[in-house]
Amino acid sequence: MSGTAGVDYVMTFAARNRNGTPRVGLGAGAFTVTVRNPADTASDSPTVTEIGGGMYRFTLPAAFTTAHGSGEYGATVELTNAPRDIIAGTIEMRAQGFDNFGDSYQAKVWLIDDDLAGVDRYKVAWYLNGEPLTSGITVPTLRVFQADAPGTSLVSTVAMTQAGSEGVYFHDESSSRIGDGAGYFAVASAIIGGGARSWIQPVGRDS
Repeated sequence: MSGTAGVDYVMTFAARNRNGTPRVGLGAGAFTVTVRNPADTASDSPTVTEIGGGMYRFTLPAAFTTAHGSGEYGATVELTNAPRDIIAGTIEMRAQGFDNFGDSYQAKVWLIDDDLAGVDRYKVAWYLNGEPLTSGITVPTLRVFQADAPGTSLVSTVAMTQAGSEGVYFHDESSSRIGDGAGYFAVASAIIGGGARSWIQPVGRDS
């Protein structure tokens, strides 16, 4: 199983009865898991959880891959005190279960065309794994460029202002406003979780 340093991974496997039907309801104590590092000099024993339908999984934590680097990790799963209608040979290690479970950052940009005040009002909210972020966001900025003329900047990179203690940021633009019949992209950027994050989204007066 190929692993990258500093990344969480998950392995799924199936447990089946002697007649081939899924075996459900096995607790963590029914399994003994051993994960070996690429050099085969260290091991980890993650806990198994049930997914459903006879499928189970365990996580190889980022702390382990960070400590031992990228390479081929080995994993074995054994049944301990298994029910009599379960045999070890029915445990299936599935390669597609070794997936990246790293964090995912997203943002949403809203454009309010306030013609009465002569202002384009940009609003940005940030998300971590689909959940709204209300803290830990620094250096929030916004840039807007015209999609129909690549490289043509409408709003150069500007700092955004937080709306009170909410995890929403805004910028009011009165000098360089979007035009009719043209497409634009807004680029929201910030430092979150110790890294630079960016999100690009189309915006326009006619959308």
